[in-house]
Amino acid sequence: MEPRIQYATTTDGVNIAFSAMGEGPPLVHMPRHPFSHIELEWQFPEMRRWYERLAQKRTLVRYDGRGRLAVTPATGQSSPSRLTTF
Repeated sequence: MEPRIQYATTTDGVNIAFSAMGEGPPLVHMPRHPFSHIELEWQFPEMRRWYERLAQKRTLVRYDGRGRLAVTPATGQSSPSRLTTF
């Protein structure tokens, strides 16, 4: 089952992509690489199996942190100008 991508907006207007899958206690998976993309990662069989295993007995929450290249619902496109530092 492919996870549904949703968006949360920060107080300064940045859209953060996230998804949740599975049932049980929550497990928040922090992005590992500097350019993670939760939708594209799901297309790699190895990553997909890893996330499916993590979600077997818990609710796996994944997100693209600030500065990641996920698309936003407003534009539908990524933009280097949207990259933000902490």
